[in-house]
Amino acid sequence: MDTALDWEPGSAVRLMDGGEAVVRSGTGHTPFVPGPDEVLVSLPVISELIAASGDFEKLLADNPEIDGLDTAVRRLHKALHPLYGQFVTGLFEENRRANGALSPVFAVFSRLLDEPNDSENPAEYEERMYRRWLAGRSDGVDNQTIERFEKRLGRGA
Repeated sequence: MDTALDWEPGSAVRLMDGGEAVVRSGTGHTPFVPGPDEVLVSLPVISELIAASGDFEKLLADNPEIDGLDTAVRRLHKALHPLYGQFVTGLFEENRRANGALSPVFAVFSRLLDEPNDSENPAEYEERMYRRWLAGRSDGVDNQTIERFEKRLGRGA
């Protein structure tokens, strides 16, 4: 890929890792400019991604002997969590009911809530904890965090 784009060797890998591509000097090409950091993803696309992720989980459960499949499934989950997490957080906030009554919407996403909160990113870890709290799963959430979540929900942000 580096050769086709007239980039210095290793530029494509650096770009995929969040760095910048380096154009070979003397080629006259302008540097690569990435697109926007964020894109709007529709509900049907998010739903399809969640379903596809489930298909890969089933494939792994049925074929644990496939070398590297478990790593690929974990990587897929890690990549998808922030994407569908934003959608699910908004949905949970809109469907949170007074006095702790749970909306049926939480049952639909119980599989996502049952996954371990193993994010290494502190912001994503907190988001997952917040979604669990919205769904009435507050085990292990301290009072200070609950107060923060209540304030967040009260202001809708």
